[in-house]
Amino acid sequence: GIMTTQRDSRKNMKKDKEAFNWVQFLEQLAMVNSQSSFVPLGEHKSIPEFLRTTTKVRNRNMTKRDLDKLVKNIWAEKSKVDSERIRKGLLAIDMSGFIYIFFQKEYGVASMVAEMGY
Repeated sequence: GIMTTQRDSRKNMKKDKEAFNWVQFLEQLAMVNSQSSFVPLGEHKSIPEFLRTTTKVRNRNMTKRDLDKLVKNIWAEKSKVDSERIRKGLLAIDMSGFIYIFFQKEYGVASMVAEMGY
């Protein structure tokens, strides 16, 4: 069932200390919705590149509408990029890597990449 899957997932994450803990990250996001900033996750290689920072990250308090629009834009752009890459015989880019590329292209500044990622 769902509980077994979550338990197995957490057990597997504990085995691989290098793996990024998405469950913990999402739980923390839910708790800090009203805070003005996020505690940085650090710069370890296990942390997705678009979330890597050692400085406090401003909470942009995005509305659901703005977040929905951002997610749709990311997916639309990824679809275009992946189609072009596949047409050229290359592999599609993983989502985490693509989000970093997307934010770099859109915002350029490392602090903004982190803010949008968090």
